[in-house]
Amino acid sequence: MITKNATILFQGDSITDCGRNRDSQETPNSPATLGMGYANHIASALLLERPSDQLKFFNRGISGHRVVDLYA
Repeated sequence: MITKNATILFQGDSITDCGRNRDSQETPNSPATLGMGYANHIASALLLERPSDQLKFFNRGISGHRVVDLYA
């Protein structure tokens, strides 16, 4: 369950990264830092559905990462 004021972090490989801009990673909910893939689509949908919940989304996907890289 996603609660009010929650922070949601996307982690993964190129599918998660999906061309995100890494220059301003500290700014939540920025379309550029969320990339062009599912992280952006999910964040956009939830922000539209729940504007008063003050949700914060961050994408930290890195193209080329494997499961062992995520674990490390």
